[in-house]
Amino acid sequence: MQVNVGDPIAPAGLYMGDRDSFVFLADGDNAVDDGAGNPLMRVLFLSNSEVGHRSFSITEALLQGVCGNHILWGAREVVEVKYRHIGEARDKIFSSLESLMSTVNEPRDLERELRLIEWMRTNNIGTDIDSVVDNVYKTTNKALNKRDIRAGFHLAEENETVDGDPTSWIGIANGLTRQSQTRRNADQRMLMDRATSILFQEAANNAELVEA
Repeated sequence: MQVNVGDPIAPAGLYMGDRDSFVFLADGDNAVDDGAGNPLMRVLFLSNSEVGHRSFSITEALLQGVCGNHILWGAREVVEVKYRHIGEARDKIFSSLESLMSTVNEPRDLERELRLIEWMRTNNIGTDIDSVVDNVYKTTNKALNKRDIRAGFHLAEENETVDGDPTSWIGIANGLTRQSQTRRNADQRMLMDRATSILFQEAANNAELVEA
């Protein structure tokens, strides 16, 4: 599908190099409002290597947006499954794809997801930049370095009207997504986005404890 100037999203992409391939799909037609005027859409990534350079992987996530060259914004609830090319990998991959296709059209619990986002907007992970950096560093199991977390905090400060309070769970998560976009390569951006998604899982655990 051709992407035209002004299009809010390119719903699909297919890339192939000399060693691997990558498929991206986004459901922009069924985006929902996250409560602050930002869209949330469901996306799917499939990647594989023709020469065993990397594992076959399936990744699902929610995004605020994606531009024409597939730079992602506001990635959250990132879930990834990988299969190494050994043993019965082919059977496992096809079984996983069949399961994915059978559930892809099932409705998500959007009310729960929107409640989680609201919780993340109204609860803080720290009181200032230093405590936010320390708490994010610990929460993500050191998957993010403190320099990137600090840079993400400053980016959230600069875009607070869109991203939210940088000391809040949602604010720093959005700031870290902006920081990931400073990486030149897509694999580096994805690593940061996956690490940032840990914040959403931990926030979900905390929100459920509060509701209970």
